[in-house]
Amino acid sequence: MHNRLNKVKMKVLRFGKLNILLFLLFSSTILMGQVPTSLYFMRGVPQANRINPAYQPGCKLYLGLPTASPLRFDITSGTLAYDDVIFKSSTTDSLITFLHPEADKQVFLDKLKPVNHITTDLGISIGSLGFKANKSFISFDITTRLESDITYPGDLARMLIQGTDTAGSFDLRGTGLNLSLYNELSLGWSRTFGEKLSFGVRGKILFGLVNVHTNSSAVNLTTSDSLWTIRSDMQINASTPFTTPDVMGNTFELSSFFEDLGNISIDPTDFYTRPYDFFNFQNVGYALDLGASFRPIPQIQLSASALDLGFMNWAKNTVTMNVVGEYEFRGIEVVPFQSVDSMMFQNMADSLAGFVSGEIGSAYSYRLNPKVLVGAAFYPIPNISLGLMSRTDFLEDGPLEKLTATANLTTGRFINLTVTYSYFLGYTKNLGAGLSINLGPLNLYVISDNIGNNLLWPQESQSVNVWFGMNLCFGYRHPKVKKAVEIKDRPLII
Repeated sequence: MHNRLNKVKMKVLRFGKLNILLFLLFSSTILMGQVPTSLYFMRGVPQANRINPAYQPGCKLYLGLPTASPLRFDITSGTLAYDDVIFKSSTTDSLITFLHPEADKQVFLDKLKPVNHITTDLGISIGSLGFKANKSFISFDITTRLESDITYPGDLARMLIQGTDTAGSFDLRGTGLNLSLYNELSLGWSRTFGEKLSFGVRGKILFGLVNVHTNSSAVNLTTSDSLWTIRSDMQINASTPFTTPDVMGNTFELSSFFEDLGNISIDPTDFYTRPYDFFNFQNVGYALDLGASFRPIPQIQLSASALDLGFMNWAKNTVTMNVVGEYEFRGIEVVPFQSVDSMMFQNMADSLAGFVSGEIGSAYSYRLNPKVLVGAAFYPIPNISLGLMSRTDFLEDGPLEKLTATANLTTGRFINLTVTYSYFLGYTKNLGAGLSINLGPLNLYVISDNIGNNLLWPQESQSVNVWFGMNLCFGYRHPKVKKAVEIKDRPLII
């Protein structure tokens, strides 16, 4: 009987493995992507001013169609690709995972870093407008944005592979989630100074909808065949205006909080029917984009931009979740044909209540993730250019770098094409492309940094990103312009 009880206890101790595995697989195979950079040199796309505010479109007026000016989808996995987790067996025709006995588990573990990232940047444009005013260009945009950074430690995978049946210690520090869902109202201005220099600035007001921010995450798990000991110093702040925590004194019921959070539904069309929900002045942030473009000679264009220089302040429905202290879990003893002692579950709940707690929080602020882009382009002839661009995202725990080379072709204002190659996260097969077409006043474009490798080597890809947009454009320059003048007047499309 004693051996049977030990087996039951060990099964209970393993109950979390399946959930952890599903999280890791979902994070590594679905949430993959990279930031879009092909737009930087893309001719004929008015929304290129999102990448560099100094850019002035070739038309005098553009109107972005609602929800498609642009619709963007950019997600990045910083470590694992699909075939790192699921791959073909060397002995059969079936697919296996890294946990399969046939898999080389050490190869999988060697690919992981102490802390691994999954970053996202999703956007739905509710509308955009731009128009030329002498040497200046004014633009206005309304966008709903979702940005997140999921972090998970490499020891999480080591725990899955090595198991928890025997003595071991797993460093789970770095586990966390930073997520912001907000509406962005922006106003941009750019101006040309002579034929060589242009400068632009974009001011943005941010109205926060939902935020989850991990302040600290120091977690260690020590295991044996009969005991798990968790030592934690973890704090998470959250602002969820659409939840109603069940407040008791200064604390709230975590279960009801997460139930309300799961029921949140965000619909960009709410801006048209309930604009008062769009402008949430209790969660307000401010940001600035800067850009410049310089053409020392007609064949060379130099440019740079800094994006998302700012912060968010969260004050509405703020809560603080703490996982602090030490917790020992010895399993649950189940005797066959006997009822389970209800006091055992009560004692476990009382113990967890002191280990995991939630309370009504106070207002908090944190910076956005700034981005710096620097580019150069060479024009051997007016309609063809070769470009090189560097992009750096400054995340909280360090920079994320990407280098992109491009070849760009334009046939005038009707068709514009770009082909790109990027080096990112140590991966060398990032092949991208962008196409912009003008059919009368209708401008259509689709851009992806990795359409080539997603089609040719999908199992290796660490990224998925697509930008799609539609605009109505009016007042293009007359095509019969002398080429010498055209070279000087046309800025680098960034």
